[in-house]
Amino acid sequence: MTKNVQATWIPLTFLPLPPDRVFSRLLAAGALEIQHNIQPVRAAELNDPDPLLVQEYRGEVKVTVSVLWPDKLDHSPDDVLRHRGFSPFHRR
Repeated sequence: MTKNVQATWIPLTFLPLPPDRVFSRLLAAGALEIQHNIQPVRAAELNDPDPLLVQEYRGEVKVTVSVLWPDKLDHSPDDVLRHRGFSPFHRR
């Protein structure tokens, strides 16, 4: 039996490390789905319009995370991560 739930995709603005602990906390707090996107950051000085030419890679990445969050919850994913005092320097 399938239950329909109203939910909205919400981009995270607060993403402490490590991501595996962040994801488990979000799922435990009610997240229905999590999308995690990692992209290499290309050198800004290379503006060649030819997409076949390889651009220089600086070793940096851009990470974006969005959470499918039920509308009925009165807190946001960012609230969950901030409220629990979660930080990359604090281990429980």
